[in-house]
Amino acid sequence: FIVNTNNGLVQAIVKLQHKHPEIAKDLSKSIFDLSLLSQREAESGEIDSALARQTAILEKLATFLAV
Repeated sequence: FIVNTNNGLVQAIVKLQHKHPEIAKDLSKSIFDLSLLSQREAESGEIDSALARQTAILEKLATFLAV
């Protein structure tokens, strides 16, 4: 995979990795999951896991922002 380092989300993750490494790691996995899904390269069993990870990161972000 090629990572577009000019992408705003990728740049934000780089900044987050110092203060919030767990969230940065989860967001990186999320981008990877979405790239597999968009290219239809995810196996059927991986789709459920990817959706669960998406939900988990959204919950973390919502909790983080609500504080």
